[in-house]
Amino acid sequence: CDLLLLSIENDQELRNWLLMMSENQLEEGKNWQIKEKILELGKELDSDLFKVYRIHQGSLAEEREKLKNLKTELQKIRKSFENECRKLGKEGLALMNKHGLTPNDFKYKSSSFANAFKKLASFNGGEITLGVRFKNALDNPDSWTSTKESYKAVINCYHDGLNELIRRIIEFENKNATHYYNASEIFKNIFSLGVLTTLSDFIREVGQKKNSLLLSESDTLLRGIIGNNDSPFVYEKAGNFYHNFMIDEFQDTSVIQWENFKPLI
Repeated sequence: CDLLLLSIENDQELRNWLLMMSENQLEEGKNWQIKEKILELGKELDSDLFKVYRIHQGSLAEEREKLKNLKTELQKIRKSFENECRKLGKEGLALMNKHGLTPNDFKYKSSSFANAFKKLASFNGGEITLGVRFKNALDNPDSWTSTKESYKAVINCYHDGLNELIRRIIEFENKNATHYYNASEIFKNIFSLGVLTTLSDFIREVGQKKNSLLLSESDTLLRGIIGNNDSPFVYEKAGNFYHNFMIDEFQDTSVIQWENFKPLI
C-alpha cells in the first residue's frame, strides 16, 4: 500500500484513480483518507473472481488500456440513454404544449402521469421512476382527466401521439434501464479496478524481485499450468508414484480449486 502511494508522483493514471476514490469516499460521507480503502480493496486480490482475472492478466499497460476502453464504452451507454430520455420527455412536453396542456390539466394535476415528461426532459442521470400512474395511463384515456374543461384537449392529445409516446417510453425503459444502471454502477466504481490492477502488478513485481510467491497465488499458478487439459502432465507425473490422493483444506466454494480438482476425477 505504501509503495503504491509513493508511486503516484510518477504515475498520472494511478493518481486519477486515487482521486476518484477520494471523491467517492466524500460522496458516501466517509473520510477522504484512502489508505484504509486501498487495504480493503487489497483483500479482493484473494477472491476467486480476481484470481480468475489474474490468470488472463496482461501487462499493466495492456490492462489500463482495457480499462480505458471500458470507461469509454460505459460513458457511451450512459450518454446515449440520458440523451434519449431527454428527447422523449421533450417530445411529450411539445405534444402537450401543442394542445395547450400542462401536467395540471390531467388527473391528479402536479402528481399526474404527465409530470413524468418534465422529469424525463431534464434527466441528467440517476434513477428513472415512471410510476404506476404513468404505466396505467397507456391505452386508458379514461384515467387521463376528470374535468370537463380539459377533456377535449386531453383526448385530442391522446390520439395525436401522446399515448403512443407513453408506449415507446415504457418499452425503452424495459429494454434499456437495467443496462444503464449497471453501466452507471460500474462507471462509478471503475477506480476500484484501476487501483486493484496496479496493486496486483506491484505484488507480482515484488514477488519477481524476491523470487517469491504468495501462498494464496498457488491455486492460480496451478490453474495456469493445468489449463484445459484433461490429463495435465502435473497429475500424470504424480500418478506415476501415487494412486490415491488426500485433499486437505479443500475449499468447496472456490471455483479455481474445483477446476484444479476436476482432472483428478
